[in-house]
Amino acid sequence: MKIALTFDVEKDCPPFFTSAYGVEEGLPKILEMLDERGIKSTFFVTGELAEEYPELINRISKKHEIGCHGYYHEWFDEMSHEKEKAVKKSKELLESVIHGEVMGFRAPGLEVCSKLYCVLEELGFKYDSSMASFMPLQQKIETNIPEFKLEVSNVTLRFPGGMIVTNRVCRKSSFPVLFYHTWEAIDMRRLLSQASKKSYFRLDHWFNTGEPFLNKLKKLLKDLNYLDFTVLRDMVKQRD
Repeated sequence: MKIALTFDVEKDCPPFFTSAYGVEEGLPKILEMLDERGIKSTFFVTGELAEEYPELINRISKKHEIGCHGYYHEWFDEMSHEKEKAVKKSKELLESVIHGEVMGFRAPGLEVCSKLYCVLEELGFKYDSSMASFMPLQQKIETNIPEFKLEVSNVTLRFPGGMIVTNRVCRKSSFPVLFYHTWEAIDMRRLLSQASKKSYFRLDHWFNTGEPFLNKLKKLLKDLNYLDFTVLRDMVKQRD
């Protein structure tokens, strides 16, 4: 049975922070972990970070898949001409950086609307991975391209009992797609003093980030070693 491990590559928990420690410090640790286990993953990258770290994104593309995560990590619960242009710009930028095709898209915040999927099809995207079984309102939206749904929230792994829940979901799903963020691999508590006080009450922004997250992810990958890790573009090619 196959499984896909995916990561969103963006600024540190946007829009609350504008730093990129997750890319500079967290991402290398994630890549090292994947290399140790010979696992290929799909990385959904924002256009702004591809512009800031083109050599890094190009290097990742040599072993893994690069997907599009919008340009400025803006939500797509509604569309505008400006947002459409931003998606187009991001796709073209990423393709120029990796010297290859960007087939997949993931909406920031997993916020989508029907118009978005029309735009994605027009721009030549071959699949989307923005919908989630734990977001019931999305289920009414029809898509024009293949959709790889997320089965469990990223934050689940970092909370008590999250390892058990994630393992159970993966065993029940015919094709589990897991997603995390590169900023989860750094201790986000060090940034809380820079944000509004309400961030202290958003446990998903900082709880068990850094080493606790990396340790849990490492154990999860070991537990799931009976599955065949793949990238999403290969699943699309198999369907064709």
